Amino acid sequence: MNKEHVNSIKTFIEKTQRNFPEMSFRCEFKLFSNLYIIDVQPSSIFNENNQYAEWQYDFREKFEDAYPGYTLLFLSNDELFKVEKPIFEIGPKRIITKSRKRPYVIPEYEPSYV
Repeated sequence: MNKEHVNSIKTFIEKTQRNFPEMSFRCEFKLFSNLYIIDVQPSSIFNENNQYAEWQYDFREKFEDAYPGYTLLFLSNDELFKVEKPIFEIGPKRIITKSRKRPYVIPEYEPSYV
C-alpha cells in the first residue's frame, strides 16, 4: 500500500461524495495482487447513475495509467469480492439490522445544529 495511492483515491472519493452525499465508500488493499477494492453504496447509484459511472471510469483509467501494476476494483454488493479490512471509510455510516424477514440497511446521520 502506498500513501500517494491512498491519497489519490481518497481525493476522488471525497469529491464524488460531495456530489452524492448519500454515497459511502470502503477501501481495502490486497498486497498479493496490488489491488485496491472499493465498495460503493448504495448500489442503486453505483449501478444506475451514468454521471457517477463516467467519473469512476475516468478516475480508474487515470489511476492505473499513473500507477502501473496497481488495479482499482469498484464494486457494490458483490458475492465474490468483499471489503473485509478497510483501510478507510468515507460517507454516512450505515447500520445493518435484521427484521424477521430479511436484513436491511438504515443510513445513520449525525444531527446538524443550526
